[in-house]
Amino acid sequence: MITFLEEVINEIFDPKRLSEQTDSNLYRIKSRARQDLRLLGFLNDENEKNETLFHEYINSEDKYEVIKKQMVKHPYNKTVLEVLKLLSSVDKNEKKAILVELGKLIVRNSRGENLMVDSVAKERTTNLLNWLKAVGIVDDEWNLIQQNPENELLNFNDFKQNIFHSFFIKLRKYRANQLKELLNGKNKISLQQFNEEVWNIGYAVLNDSKVNVFNLIHNKDFDTLKKLNEQLEKKELIYSGNSIWGTATRVFGAQLKLTDQEKEQLINNAVEILNRTDLTPLEKVKNLVDIKGFGENIATGLVMVFHPDEFAIYNSQSIKALKKLGFSPDTLEAFQKDIAHLKETLHAADFIELDWYLYWINQNEERKSLKYWWVNQVKHIKRKKKAAICGRQNKQKVGPFLHIIEISFMQK
Repeated sequence: MITFLEEVINEIFDPKRLSEQTDSNLYRIKSRARQDLRLLGFLNDENEKNETLFHEYINSEDKYEVIKKQMVKHPYNKTVLEVLKLLSSVDKNEKKAILVELGKLIVRNSRGENLMVDSVAKERTTNLLNWLKAVGIVDDEWNLIQQNPENELLNFNDFKQNIFHSFFIKLRKYRANQLKELLNGKNKISLQQFNEEVWNIGYAVLNDSKVNVFNLIHNKDFDTLKKLNEQLEKKELIYSGNSIWGTATRVFGAQLKLTDQEKEQLINNAVEILNRTDLTPLEKVKNLVDIKGFGENIATGLVMVFHPDEFAIYNSQSIKALKKLGFSPDTLEAFQKDIAHLKETLHAADFIELDWYLYWINQNEERKSLKYWWVNQVKHIKRKKKAAICGRQNKQKVGPFLHIIEISFMQK
């Protein structure tokens, strides 16, 4: 297709007179490339050039970026990308098989009459996947490696409006302020205090009972959420723990052969570093990880609490999420640079807010459950081909597939 595009630019071929300029074999090849240019918007239905888009392509330093932009605009390509999001853990061959079935279900010819036959669906799906890979949208396994920043901004804004997510963002900031006050260096911190208030991710207290707030979102417990949110709004919520990061052990220094007094000294050394005004956030982290018992997870978490506008927590959740968004942070410094760029792009209020978004991107529980439903539906349809569930004999049977696609858009 790129070759034909360049040939049109150089006036080797006229897309409106292609049949006059080629023999039958060459016409078959070039007409497919011409169809691709129509799909991408370079040509209209009468094969007339979109002069604005041609001008943009010719003058662009990154021509693949122009192609990429046009690819993600196409309605069917958008649907394919949404489906691929649901299939991140599915085998590569299974992904292709599912997309072939999808194409046969919903793609019609230019007259809106016939659906694609199997051979055409396979060819078009292969070509599309190869193009998505060529322009850097999917990787070798056809998993998404990049997202449109404008779309991600819309996702982030919708995310913050969600009743559960808005609660967690407020809770994290509420606890961050309390932790910063607790660790202000004015009073010595005991080992028990540190374990209960800082080390563990913790729990809320409601009517004298412990509440694992992280179960609320999975159980859709609106009643408990409402009660906790009311207390949070009044600044009366009782919460024990940091609410932001988890740890592998229940107590600080579980593997250290030190007395409780010696562990307390390490904790208070860390508190002193956190309150130093002559150190940058990154310097504080480097000093903290030199203290026994303090790894990058808690060190960067604590620094984020003290500097929520300048520094982000660096742990497996946030690293994996950034990679899913197309970044490649291989060091702490690179991570901070990438996440600062993302914060600016999404207009996030601070890194505490953004970190919850990244955590949820990595967890993606709702899409995981939906993904298995999708795969099972596809396998069911394959078994029922003779019963016309593929939509060839009864078009109304296409409904379940389209409904799944609609739900994938609603998950954002």
